[in-house]
Amino acid sequence: PGDPHTETLIAAARHLVLAGGKRARPWLTMLLGEVFAVPSSSLRDLAVCVELIHAASLLHDDVVDDGTRRRGRPTANALWGNLAAVLSGDLLLTLALEQLRPHPSSVHHAAVDTVAAMARATLHEAAARGRVDLTLEQWIRIAEGKTGALFALCGRGVGLLVGRPAEADRLAEAASALGLAFQVADDLDDLLGRCAGKDAFADLRNRNPNCAVTMA
Repeated sequence: PGDPHTETLIAAARHLVLAGGKRARPWLTMLLGEVFAVPSSSLRDLAVCVELIHAASLLHDDVVDDGTRRRGRPTANALWGNLAAVLSGDLLLTLALEQLRPHPSSVHHAAVDTVAAMARATLHEAAARGRVDLTLEQWIRIAEGKTGALFALCGRGVGLLVGRPAEADRLAEAASALGLAFQVADDLDDLLGRCAGKDAFADLRNRNPNCAVTMA
């Protein structure tokens, strides 16, 4: 408290997190958790964790992509600069993992593995920019890591919280498929300029892998 650098990181994080958004991942977590009767406090911690990981990834993505608008507002990097945006994302990742401290180590390990998968997929996505020979299978692998992995954590975390690892694997597989469909829809919205609240045609401008373009 009182440290201006810390206050900047918190301000940048709050700027994004409190700006709204679909909240698809915490909603999915809550719905699956209700089916498996996960205690509400545990379910809330997991839901907050996945949303904060998602928010951190958006802060980092906007730096990578030179994004200027997100959720109807100027991006954190546009307001505070790339350094503050990256470090604010790092802060959110720390807070996300902190949410899982009271819970089984298996849930914490699953979250760490998810963050690692997302980072690797983002690097693969950057390496695939502008590639006209990108195959659909390669696009799927990127999307499974960048989007599907966090959706999968919603399902896997629910199963692990109730001590049912077999169900955790099945929930993760189903949620990952939902995440893949979510990414397909997002790619189509970008291609059609229907990106409410963020930069339109960002994939095309940055030559990022796009499902529809890959299939064309």
